[in-house]
Amino acid sequence: MIKLIKFSAIFFILVFLISNTNALATPSISIKKEFKIGDVIEFNYTINSSMDQEIEYLVGVDCPEIPQAPLISTSKNIKENESFTGTYAGLAIDNLITSQRCFAYLSILEPYKDSVSKEFVINGASVFSFSLNLCEDALCEKKSKVFIKDSNVYIQHVSPIVTPEITAILTYPNKKTQQLTLPATIKVEQIGTYELEATASKEGYKTITKKEMFGVIEKEANIPYAKETEKQKNGLSWIVVTGIILVILFILITAIIIYKKKKVNLYNFR
Repeated sequence: MIKLIKFSAIFFILVFLISNTNALATPSISIKKEFKIGDVIEFNYTINSSMDQEIEYLVGVDCPEIPQAPLISTSKNIKENESFTGTYAGLAIDNLITSQRCFAYLSILEPYKDSVSKEFVINGASVFSFSLNLCEDALCEKKSKVFIKDSNVYIQHVSPIVTPEITAILTYPNKKTQQLTLPATIKVEQIGTYELEATASKEGYKTITKKEMFGVIEKEANIPYAKETEKQKNGLSWIVVTGIILVILFILITAIIIYKKKKVNLYNFR
């Protein structure tokens, strides 16, 4: 009798597990393996169910260098032995997105948890270096971030890429803006802070934006302390030189006196 009860309990547990297993929905994803610049990241997904139930799920993509979109779950009533097919449409790939490996995923949240994911590749833009130089001379041998009013500022860009397309905007202290073609030379007539923003782009490369700020002052700073220190250094140098000369004279005079004494003593000895 006890064995029969145990067998019945095990039988009903197995039936319960099998029935719940059959009730599970099956998620699947269909996505191409590669996306390039100009493509939209999109894929189809399917949820199959063996019974009438409401499914809450989450669908999206995960890329290491693309900001994650807000996670918003979706609910769908699926009939017995039917399937639901949806399409995920995400970000359009442009020159701001670099090459990387990503995952597309479909996660069932309710009434139970299950998920599936597939890897895909973005063949995006390459990255190149780009920087701005602010100089006091045309050869850019003397870089600076502070300039004197009515002087020239020489603006150059540095990049290993040949002929990138560059757009530069200079904002003056009075908020007036001017578009520049680099390299450029400007005469700074306003005192204050200037802001330079330059965007460099080329087909197949990631677009880069750089910002630089520089200041313009009335005239070169007058630092009395520095001049006084220089005078003190000069005075100290003369004292040192004078001291050395006096020491040399003292040694010479002492040597002459000793020499004369030796000569007199030698004469008396004779």
